[in-house]
Amino acid sequence: MNKWKSKLLFKTCLPTLLLLMIASVAFAQFGIPMNMYRGGLDGRTSIYNGVAAPVGSIVEIYDQDGIFCGRDTVTAELGAGRYGTVAILGDDLKTGEDEGPIANETLIFELNGRPTSTTGPDEPIWDGNWLPYKEVNLSAEGTVSALFDGPDGQTANSGQTVHYSIIVENNGNGIDFYTLSAVSNNGWIVNFDGSFYYAWPGEIISIDFELVIPPNAPEMTDQIEFSVVSGLDNLVSFNGNVLTSVSEVTDIEDDGNTTIPGDFKLYQNYPNPFNPQTTIIFDLPKSTVVNLLIYDLLGRTVDEIFLGQISAGSHTVNFDAGTLSSGVYFYKIQTDDFSAVKRMVILK
Repeated sequence: MNKWKSKLLFKTCLPTLLLLMIASVAFAQFGIPMNMYRGGLDGRTSIYNGVAAPVGSIVEIYDQDGIFCGRDTVTAELGAGRYGTVAILGDDLKTGEDEGPIANETLIFELNGRPTSTTGPDEPIWDGNWLPYKEVNLSAEGTVSALFDGPDGQTANSGQTVHYSIIVENNGNGIDFYTLSAVSNNGWIVNFDGSFYYAWPGEIISIDFELVIPPNAPEMTDQIEFSVVSGLDNLVSFNGNVLTSVSEVTDIEDDGNTTIPGDFKLYQNYPNPFNPQTTIIFDLPKSTVVNLLIYDLLGRTVDEIFLGQISAGSHTVNFDAGTLSSGVYFYKIQTDDFSAVKRMVILK
């Protein structure tokens, strides 16, 4: 699924609702057949796994042929178990294409991507009359499960911004959505998107945050405590921490000599996740022949790049994953004496 689903779906629901309500008046005036559906009035609610559908839950509506007709999100403004007004236009029989329901057709509702039973008080039958609004509440069940993978620590200089990613694979059977919280033990700024992160069944998504290191930070280590929680089941969660080691930038005048690293080191690629290019940085304490190898989750080599004889120092390689599909991979820098492996994620 495209990444827009993870961030734009929730943010756009309110403007869409307003536009649909304005459009409904115009459609009614011009006689265009349409029904308006909503749920959760007078104490009634839509139910998911036995409780009121949590804020962030997605309601989608289809006709009998599987044609998508409309979508809304359970919002905090309405409350758990309640969704706003969804305008459903009928099929234009003149076009010869199936564009929506016809008179007396029973609509199909899904809640978080799962089949639902409708609990009324109105029937989910499309009749083309935009008034009165039809209240259709829903009941659905789904398996909520996820696999999580946390980031590795990094080393950076004072004044830099360090990027981290938590990888989430939704291995439940419905749409799930997650919230992130993250805080620096040193009280430094941690930036992240405060909205829901959506994942369709089987989808792998990246939940990102960044640490802003103060310009004059001394050599020290900061620990970020983070938590990712499913919006459908708070027991499906991932709590962890990541360390950022800070190397202080000095004002010593450059004497023209290049500093030789004391040890071999492979750094986390950036950006990560990426599409389709990323940067890999590594340090060499001596001149050596270097190979870059890319592995999939099954340990199969999917790409190998011969970098040749490289001098001692810090080096950068730009890797293009244009031929690889989305997923989790591993990259390995290998020399005669050293090797190291880190994880990377391709999201297309």
